[in-house]
Amino acid sequence: MSFEQWAQRHILVTGGSRGIGKAIAHHFARLGAQVIATSQSEEGCLRIVAEAASKGLSIEALPLQLSCEASRTHFFEKLKERPQSIDTLINNAGQTADQIALRLKKHNWYQVIESNLSGTFFITQDLLKPMLKQRFGRIITIGSVVAATGNVGQTNYCASKAGLIGLSKALALEVGSRNITVNMIAPGFIATEMTDGISEEQKEAFLSKIPAGRFGQPDDIAHACVFLAGVGGSYISGQVLHINGGVYCGN
Repeated sequence: MSFEQWAQRHILVTGGSRGIGKAIAHHFARLGAQVIATSQSEEGCLRIVAEAASKGLSIEALPLQLSCEASRTHFFEKLKERPQSIDTLINNAGQTADQIALRLKKHNWYQVIESNLSGTFFITQDLLKPMLKQRFGRIITIGSVVAATGNVGQTNYCASKAGLIGLSKALALEVGSRNITVNMIAPGFIATEMTDGISEEQKEAFLSKIPAGRFGQPDDIAHACVFLAGVGGSYISGQVLHINGGVYCGN
């Protein structure tokens, strides 16, 4: 797609203040798209705008807490003030609250499910209406390889990401006739600010399981989002694209 074609696209990236979300937002902005990224805090929103500007990019930022209904309502009120509708949604925001199942507190279970699964659904549901009206839309949800493999200490997170697979497949069937595609990207171990805090020993243990011999980069995920959102992905829907360096080879 040309710069002029991307300039007609209006893209929302949730959780765009760091890591994978930031890379995705920057890639689309660099192509010329009109990009809105979200952060849970006003501080995060200011950081999104400033970091983009430092690279010569223009990205709008709005606060959004996925698990909070009031926050979602306020967010959509702000979106309605804009003359253009969102045509491409990248569901990236999410959170973890890790603990082995026997010790997992109820509030940590609900916290992750409400944010990662329920919050993602409600954001997607509200953005579907204009997509259906304009008979065009691209919905891409960032999942995780652990939805397929499981992971010790992450029953809540694995359940939330596995739920998103079913959500995406069902939605793809419902809206496909309106030229709306719905897909998921399941990253493996991606090097971000969040993973910088783990020990070198843990990093070596993870690395030893990856056939590619390296950790993924946020740009690896961003490139896939651009492909699925562009003309190359127009006939791809209801799919889970695993990007993990070969650590998981299922489907």
